[in-house]
Amino acid sequence: MLRKSNSSGRKGSQAAEDFLIDVAQLMAGGYSMSDSVVILSQESRYGLVPALLKDSLAEGLAFSEALERIPTIIDPVISMYIRSAEETGNLTHAMQEVSTRILAGRKWDQMVSEILFYPRLVLVAVTLILDAFWLFFLPFIESFLYSMGMEAVFWTELVSLSKSFMWALPLINIGSAWVAFSDGLVSMLVPRSVKTLSKDVWLFSSLESMLQAGLPMGTAILTLSHISTNIKGEQQTLMRLYERLKSGERLSMAMSMEEGRWDSTVISRVAIAEKNGVLNQALSSITSQLEHRRQMTMAHYVQALKSFSVLMAGLAVFGITYSVYKPMVQMLIDLSGI
Repeated sequence: MLRKSNSSGRKGSQAAEDFLIDVAQLMAGGYSMSDSVVILSQESRYGLVPALLKDSLAEGLAFSEALERIPTIIDPVISMYIRSAEETGNLTHAMQEVSTRILAGRKWDQMVSEILFYPRLVLVAVTLILDAFWLFFLPFIESFLYSMGMEAVFWTELVSLSKSFMWALPLINIGSAWVAFSDGLVSMLVPRSVKTLSKDVWLFSSLESMLQAGLPMGTAILTLSHISTNIKGEQQTLMRLYERLKSGERLSMAMSMEEGRWDSTVISRVAIAEKNGVLNQALSSITSQLEHRRQMTMAHYVQALKSFSVLMAGLAVFGITYSVYKPMVQMLIDLSGI
């Protein structure tokens, strides 16, 4: 998937992704790569991407080399996959795979972003209620009681306490705004099981793409081991796999030596596929199954988080309501002499 580092980077990567998807559609319709670039260069929604590619292609560079000149953050697997497809003359099919990979990545990113939707909603609502209660309701009640010639000790003490801690209110609002509008906590909220499945989806889908492009398994794993990812320890794992393959071990045997890294079912499926000579098809099947499990696990987690957020919102509203009505009821009881 494409990684974004800042606002301009996100826009540039988005434009590059859109461009690759549309190039794949044109090539599927019979257009050549160069013709597709020329056609799309007339549209402004891709930014500078078509112009840069057009100039690079005019210099005689291959499409994969031209992509590397674009100052955007693109999934390295995509560039390597296109380069391999150019060497094997299978570029049209490769672009369809690239389009599928980008769209799948976008779908997953959207699902991950939903993790914070309900916590953000609850946090914003509770913060606004707290601000209104602290800044307006407490002073209003205090003023109202004094205008009626009454003095409720509870309200007086609460208002005094709120004034002494008034300096903390901006900090609370800033912290709430950061949590509500920043994606910094998303990775912390993603369950470990989902992160593990994400690692496997990335690995098997990347291996499938490179095998389809004509790369041998050992070369594909070595290439992936040189790609910098945000998956902790994955490069070292891939290097160990490559060394075992280089020494003559099969992929399934090399995977089994990584204790606790892969499920035994996955290793068994790889072993059977190697025996039957259908490893490429097996990788596609494994990727699809893992992707389905990942999406189902995330969907259940988001639903649980939604229920927890609603519960927290209810408790917050109850606490504020209780703190308002309890002293008012007690005041009425005192006034009535009951």
